[in-house]
Amino acid sequence: MSKRTVIKIGGSMLAELSEEFYKGLIERQRSGEELIIVHGGGPAINEQLERANIEVEFDNGLRKTTAQVLTIVKDVLFHQVNQSIVSQLQALGMNAISLNGYDHRFVHATLLDEQRLGLVGDVKAVHTDVLETALREQMVPVVSPLGLTECGKQVNINADTVASAVAKALTAEEFIVVTDVDGVYIQAEKQAKLNEKDIKKFIEQGDITGGMIPKVTGALNSLSDHLQRVRIVSGKQRLTVESGTVIEKGTLVP
Repeated sequence: MSKRTVIKIGGSMLAELSEEFYKGLIERQRSGEELIIVHGGGPAINEQLERANIEVEFDNGLRKTTAQVLTIVKDVLFHQVNQSIVSQLQALGMNAISLNGYDHRFVHATLLDEQRLGLVGDVKAVHTDVLETALREQMVPVVSPLGLTECGKQVNINADTVASAVAKALTAEEFIVVTDVDGVYIQAEKQAKLNEKDIKKFIEQGDITGGMIPKVTGALNSLSDHLQRVRIVSGKQRLTVESGTVIEKGTLVP
């Protein structure tokens, strides 16, 4: 089986993705790697909500999602952001397909707390048939983080949650988190690899701070028996096998 890699692109990075980044994706696919992209879209959603005079509300990092908000979320994620990524890939000669978890019924979800959050879900299961079909046909699935509950409710899901669940369901070997920095820096020096012990130490010492803390801790939380490594990379540069910083569980050899 070909190596499988899930790539999560945050909404704040979408407008900054470089042509070099996309070319790196093409190189990886042509080398035989199977790629799956999961994207966010927060800034674009906020902009559309503000234009519609709808209040933007979050609770512990999760967007409060009424039926009215969900209509805008779906439109922005699938018809704007997703289509933009697919169009960019196709313009560069890559075979990509637009998918979302509710139309294609492969992201099964449960409501987190409908009274507090509205139509916000967590992933219950990922049924991989549609993804496997796309990969067999050498296409790159580009997935919007939306899901469907057992009773047929469409829900908004955090993109990191969907990406991690997709990686687990497809038994991906690598999970790449695309950010606005080209890795983790310790005292101005980029780290090629970090493990759990390293990260804990550097956070306690104040060498890893600010927005990088949730990135590295989130990467650690994604690791499991099937997923041995997470790579934090920049979307402004070409994506290669040496890009960014690799987060692993194991102890590094000095």
